[in-house]
Amino acid sequence: MEGRCEAAPGLRHPAGPHEDLPDAARVFAQEVLLTLPYYYSSWVDKHEPEAVAGFLGLKDPDKADLTETAAQLPKARVVNALFAHVVAACEYNIREPRTWSHLTPSQARYLLLLESLGQADNGSYQLSEVEQQAVASHRPATDADA
Repeated sequence: MEGRCEAAPGLRHPAGPHEDLPDAARVFAQEVLLTLPYYYSSWVDKHEPEAVAGFLGLKDPDKADLTETAAQLPKARVVNALFAHVVAACEYNIREPRTWSHLTPSQARYLLLLESLGQADNGSYQLSEVEQQAVASHRPATDADA
């Protein structure tokens, strides 16, 4: 989580409480919440509030009080907190070194979302070489591929 947040200035805090969340990110988070894929429910059991705090852009995520944050979060930004929660679960899901040789469709979808959000934010985030290789077989076919 730390590396991706620091490496992606435009996505540093993609769910920051004061930033508008792109529709693609909102829909992705809503879908994960409504379908509850295994990786998400598994991550919830781990209870890592500091990861959520980090993606919300809170100062000192290890000491953040998410109960206080929830009370202060404007209604219009609740979806940002949802996205931070989903991003933390996705990041947890891709931690294992073997992930890159056997990327699942949901892991690839998450990385491709990050790539598209970075491109939309003036190229503020690009996938690493390893990530590029891992998602290659998951990219949608283009007219040039035909």
